[in-house]
Amino acid sequence: MAWREAYRQHRRERRRSRSRRDRGGPLLEFAVFFPFVMLCVVLAIEVFLAFIAIQRMDNAARSAARLAASSDPTTAESTARETLPGWIDVDSFSVVENDYDGHTAQITTQMPFTFSVTELGITLQRTVDMPGP
Repeated sequence: MAWREAYRQHRRERRRSRSRRDRGGPLLEFAVFFPFVMLCVVLAIEVFLAFIAIQRMDNAARSAARLAASSDPTTAESTARETLPGWIDVDSFSVVENDYDGHTAQITTQMPFTFSVTELGITLQRTVDMPGP
């Protein structure tokens, strides 16, 4: 029976020494993988906001082209600028007549970055053709 007690004592000491050696291992793994997880989260946020910006620009161009084709082309640009949210800075905006007796609206802007470290120069552009009445 003495050998059983010695075996149990050996297992307890071995378990304790192993747990002492593993101290800090999970913290090190967290420190290694955390920057990659945060990079993925930031990229997901940036892609989501770029998608929202494209949708808003498309809606503004569509409303400007619709207004220009139906009634007054001179107020189409101001209507489109009012439609856009304040965080989208429009670089260029144009409303011209197209070949279908309607109007074409085009909005161009730089991609808005939430966490801008450097300017990447990504241009977003939306063009909408609206046929005339």
